[in-house]
Amino acid sequence: MLQATIGLQNTGGTPGADCIYTIVRNGAAIFSIRAGSVPAGGFDGVSFSYMDSGLPAGYYAYGLTVSAYSGATPPNIVGPLIFSGLSLSM
Repeated sequence: MLQATIGLQNTGGTPGADCIYTIVRNGAAIFSIRAGSVPAGGFDGVSFSYMDSGLPAGYYAYGLTVSAYSGATPPNIVGPLIFSGLSLSM
């Protein structure tokens, strides 16, 4: 189970860009989610979870990327920025 929480701030005068949040495993994208823009001058938080299953036992490196989707100004990541995982053996 992978969980992410990202705190955002829009310092611009108009709504910011939508963002795409992507979880990568060993350098390859395995999950993406798109979240709406942050209101002008506002703060917002995005949280999501993803269950990565069906993998053989072994070491896997995970990462989290955020990218702006539209041409508007992307929000600033101000925190918290939390990315955690839990490994379960079935």
